Amino acid sequence: MAVTMLLPLAHGILFLWIPWFLRSKRDAASLKYKPYFTFIKYFDSFTRVFRVRLLGKTFFIQPSLLVVWVFHLGITGYFLIAETSKIDYQPRFYIVSKRLGRISIGSILMILLFVSKNNFVSALSGLTLDKAVFFHKWLGRYMFITATIHMILSLKYWLDLKFYIMIQIPPQIFGMIAYSCLGMLNLASFKFIRNFAFDLFLVQHRIFNFIMLLLVYFHNGGNHAIVLLGVHLLVLDRITSRVLGVLHKRRGPTKGVSEFEILDETTIRISIPIKIKDSDNQEWWWCLVPRYGNWRAGQHVHLNVSKVSLFQYHPFTIASLSDSGKIVIVMKVHKGFTRKLKKKLITLMEKEDEEAATESSNEITSTHSVATSEDNTTNSSASESGSLLKTKEMADVEVYAHPVQEFKEIIDSFEAARILKLKAGINGPYGGDHQPLTRFDSVVLFSAGSGASFTLPVALDLLKTIKAREEADDYLYRPATTSINIVMAMKKIANLQWYDHLWEEFLPFLNSGRAHLSLHITQEVPDAASVDGEESELGEEKEDSAKVRQFLSRGSSSNRNQSFSTGSSSYDQIRGFSITYARPDFATIIGDAVKQVSSKDYRKSFACLGCGPGSFNGEIKLACQANRWVEGAPDVYCYTESFG
Repeated sequence: MAVTMLLPLAHGILFLWIPWFLRSKRDAASLKYKPYFTFIKYFDSFTRVFRVRLLGKTFFIQPSLLVVWVFHLGITGYFLIAETSKIDYQPRFYIVSKRLGRISIGSILMILLFVSKNNFVSALSGLTLDKAVFFHKWLGRYMFITATIHMILSLKYWLDLKFYIMIQIPPQIFGMIAYSCLGMLNLASFKFIRNFAFDLFLVQHRIFNFIMLLLVYFHNGGNHAIVLLGVHLLVLDRITSRVLGVLHKRRGPTKGVSEFEILDETTIRISIPIKIKDSDNQEWWWCLVPRYGNWRAGQHVHLNVSKVSLFQYHPFTIASLSDSGKIVIVMKVHKGFTRKLKKKLITLMEKEDEEAATESSNEITSTHSVATSEDNTTNSSASESGSLLKTKEMADVEVYAHPVQEFKEIIDSFEAARILKLKAGINGPYGGDHQPLTRFDSVVLFSAGSGASFTLPVALDLLKTIKAREEADDYLYRPATTSINIVMAMKKIANLQWYDHLWEEFLPFLNSGRAHLSLHITQEVPDAASVDGEESELGEEKEDSAKVRQFLSRGSSSNRNQSFSTGSSSYDQIRGFSITYARPDFATIIGDAVKQVSSKDYRKSFACLGCGPGSFNGEIKLACQANRWVEGAPDVYCYTESFG
């Protein structure tokens, strides 16, 4: 138990908390304590990720995990055989089997803590949530293997003695049932089963985990302490989450009544009003304590919609900042809970339409007139935003640079979605334990699809924090300037609507050159026939927003390498807005950003954050690894979160 606890704790001290402190003491020109960041660079190179192609599929593997595995097995092996030669009153294999049982029990505490909702272990260890889940599964499989060997050797001992009563007494029966439950837990944790029936996996995990822990307690009479400690910490974690969830609902402005919008066939947006408490969520201790009434950009919550599923809570990233007064969730519809939620919303929409249809003809006419008027007003304000800007807000038109104005016209063209009311509850927030980004000279944020729910709030929070500190003339412990590039990979340009609650706040920062938004469209291509000139001319800045929409036509995948930019076509100019009809070139984007802050005289710092599927994050890590060793390279910090 001590080994499994101390190893992640040592990792957190070395690679999360010490760098956190040292970066907070930098000056405007450079990081201090260069030898320590050189040590981190060598460690990151040792723990690097490799790309492997197998059977036509791409996998990203981290061989350094084998070192952890070998170390863990080495310690286990030592515990199994240490001083067994001095025990002569029982066969040696039986002594080993008894110790294997103890080692299995010793894994319980960390198995439970690695998936604790309040993220205490992840914060202390510096491990991302997906890595914490990885070790949770690893220790779970390890416990199953050690328990299997323990049971086989023990049965052999008693059967060889023909002492059959020893395998028929209640403690042994309890142990066999607990072993069966552990086997079911390991079987259900395989990805293909979780993907097949995730809701069933959650219910099965809770039931079998409860039975296993209870019967392990009765089976293992001489080692109750670890089981009791693990169970009590798990229960305390769940109770804390539930109490904070009830507080959020009871003290919220709408008592849990939330707004649901169906944005398209596969996307739902949820807005949950929250009573915000005034607290500084940038303090280091915010990573270690349960949160209530506030959250840090990049955190997530566990959502429950009781009318869809009474007891199920599912994790979703918060796509808003706390100053908005509401938690916004952008949810992709797949199957299980999300599909049921969409069906519930469609049923609710149909019910509202039927109730409206049963009203008197006068009321119907009046309601229809008001609704039509409101719809016309909304559509008019969206479709005629350009004329309104010219008449009432001419000053704003002049302020916005050409590409930013085009971006504004695109987001203004989206029609407002219908709002439906439904009760929702949350537990959390959790996560968000990345390094403070105000201490980096350059920041690049990558997202794939709904991964922007993580990167966009982080980017907006960084921009607002820098602006507030500049207005207060506070330049202490941070670079004089920070270049920020936001790279979004989305299937269609219409997907920008998912985050239209954020875009208005981004516009001033994009226009002033504080940030650059690079939109990469992967399933729409520009119509080359509608453009004067060859493909090379598609990246010129002369095209206007009307042509942008003319270019949006679906074509063959062979045309997806075409590129069209409404702003700067080069990533070395961090300002404005650009559209590229291709997947992001991670090596080029990260390489250019690193070169900008490379220096032989100073140790600058570069941060790269990403959120997307495993292959997307793997490419980001590879590009960051390659740029750690360029001449005059800055300190390269890479943080990714996965979905899917």
